[in-house]
Amino acid sequence: MNMLPIFMIGLIVGIALSYAWYKYKEDVPSKVKVELQEKEIKRQKSDNEMLHNLIDKLYKKIDELENKK
Repeated sequence: MNMLPIFMIGLIVGIALSYAWYKYKEDVPSKVKVELQEKEIKRQKSDNEMLHNLIDKLYKKIDELENKK
């Protein structure tokens, strides 16, 4: 009968630690997710750079057309 309180405390601590580990793993992304996000960021940066280059070209054409008038 003296072991019952110790068992209950151990059970409660075990459940609490299991829940904390589950929440930790849920919040921390895995390596695969991180790698996919890095690839997506690189792709978006290259798209952004391409769009900026296109905008610069368009502004140059606009300037040329305004100067011709």
